Amino acid sequence: MVQREIEPNLSLYKMLLNCLAKSGDVSAVQSVADDMIRVSQIPEHDVHVCVLKSYCEAGRIREALELIRELKNKETQLDYEFSETLVKGLCRANRIADALEIVEIMKRKDFVDGKSMKEFGHLPATSTYTELMQHLFRSNEYQKGRELYDEMLERGVEIDSVAVMAIVAGHVRQDHISEAWEVFETMEDKGIKPTQKSYSIFIKELCKVLRTDEIIKMYRICRLHSLNDEISRNDLSREEEIHVDSNCNEPVQGRMDWNSVKPLSKAYDEQDLREILRILSSLEDWPIIQDALEKCTIQFTPELVAETLRNCSMHGNAALHFFAWVGKQNGFCQTTETYNMAMKISGRGKDFKHMRGLFYEMRRKGFLIPPDTWAIMIMQYGRTGLTEIALKIFGEMKASGCNPNDSTYKYLIICLCGRKGRKVDEAIKIFQEMIRAGHVPDKELVEAYLCCLCEVGKLLEARKAIDSLCKAGFTVPASYSLYIRALCRAGMLEEALSLVDQVSTEKTTLDRYAHGSLVHGLLQKGRLEEALAKVDSMKQEGCEPTIVTYSALIRGYMDTENVIEAWNVFHSLKEKGLAPDFKTYSMFISCLCRAGKSEEAVQLLSDMMDNGIVPSNVNFRTVFFGLNREGKQSLAQTVLQKKWALTSKRKFS
Repeated sequence: MVQREIEPNLSLYKMLLNCLAKSGDVSAVQSVADDMIRVSQIPEHDVHVCVLKSYCEAGRIREALELIRELKNKETQLDYEFSETLVKGLCRANRIADALEIVEIMKRKDFVDGKSMKEFGHLPATSTYTELMQHLFRSNEYQKGRELYDEMLERGVEIDSVAVMAIVAGHVRQDHISEAWEVFETMEDKGIKPTQKSYSIFIKELCKVLRTDEIIKMYRICRLHSLNDEISRNDLSREEEIHVDSNCNEPVQGRMDWNSVKPLSKAYDEQDLREILRILSSLEDWPIIQDALEKCTIQFTPELVAETLRNCSMHGNAALHFFAWVGKQNGFCQTTETYNMAMKISGRGKDFKHMRGLFYEMRRKGFLIPPDTWAIMIMQYGRTGLTEIALKIFGEMKASGCNPNDSTYKYLIICLCGRKGRKVDEAIKIFQEMIRAGHVPDKELVEAYLCCLCEVGKLLEARKAIDSLCKAGFTVPASYSLYIRALCRAGMLEEALSLVDQVSTEKTTLDRYAHGSLVHGLLQKGRLEEALAKVDSMKQEGCEPTIVTYSALIRGYMDTENVIEAWNVFHSLKEKGLAPDFKTYSMFISCLCRAGKSEEAVQLLSDMMDNGIVPSNVNFRTVFFGLNREGKQSLAQTVLQKKWALTSKRKFS
């Protein structure tokens, strides 16, 4: 591959490094590292970290330490990431004393311009502390593990669910059951929502020490609470009263793909559009499609081409071939809008190389690069968790003299607030920059921003954002309803209820706005009866439940094992003229698979595609693993083939 100048991606490099590190072939590891720098132009720092991680994960501590020595001899700057990686490697090799020694050095050593680590927040990461605690508890060094947890709290290191469950497990193993319960029950006070895995770990540890009474107590709590894992928390529904477009069937980050392109004039015939879409979607091979296009007598205009691309989200391969073909036709010239749409299709299919190629092609041809084009690249990288690249492109945009507009700020902040590649501090900084520049965020952006802040416990920043929104023209009920929704989504129901009571003006309007959020919050806490009562009160106030409320009810019924009732609610949606959106489908799929009903989830995948909604990789993966767990391997393979078929349709090749 290297000799033919085929550039391997980073995941392939990492896989090869891991394999070679396990074999102990140091010269081969170095050869691959050299190619990463020479061929793929990956920064040396990143390459050295990859090599160190490979040695550590392979248990090759001697080689890892030798690499560190070589880098020091070359006077290479060894930053914080090297120490973190080495600590984790030492833990896995059961060299706890050495790992603790490095942590002490990390706490003492000045990493940044002679300033202390604590001043700059450069403490050992949560994951480092957690891994050390876990190994200490397994080695029966309970007191040392407990001291590390106390140190995390004292130093202000962010606590996550894994760290909490590590100390809970440590307490249980020492038969300190009351202390374990105390830590577990204060999770939500720290803004941490217990997950299915959290309950499972606690129950498993109680089983080891034969505490039957505590196991029964834990099981009851487990059934009462809404047990959301990482996927299902991503599926929480949006408030109906703050939708930008309540009829849109795509997820937030999927939907925003198409909104950043300005509406086009209807300079085309609808029948022509339908004919092109029929050709692109009904035929498989591009040569056959090309032949059909050349035989038709349609007059292609930029508006017709852009609208065709907009409607080809599930047929990206054919759409991109069409874009290239139509650009060569006599009398036709591509526009910024057609390039933007083609770049979106490439990005949505994760074909980033082709997306950047189109961007550079625009530059070569002398097209003006407007903020919306930059926003597309920022958004497409950011939505897959590549937020470092998104931030880099944002910097390139400013350096080129192009000022960010509302869309650029919006999509960058939403991506920074997402669970993949989340960077909260950068999101806060850019949100404040947006406000200072005089841009008013829309409700979709505010929703994503506030939800992120509440999830990580930055309530002071959330309150500041609400104050700035009121100054920017948002009404008090609209601003506070967004905050209440964010609190409910983060599991902070009591804080949300308290906030409702604090608002003195326009309380009736706020009650009407906040109903859906509070229903969702009650269901998260397992308070199904109160949630149903709240739905009834909505109807009495003239607020008909919408897709958001019904989605919350489906989740509530699934969490209480009322699968039939959940399906009844789902079927009633269409009867009431409400189309399930991406998040509704995703949530229901996750719930069915957790309940051992993965075969029923397969129906939802087909239903999604029939309704023009593209299932995500997570959707397919959830169903695939669910079917395998249930012993339905043949059907699981069918689902995998559907995923591959959909992927092949969306990439340019």
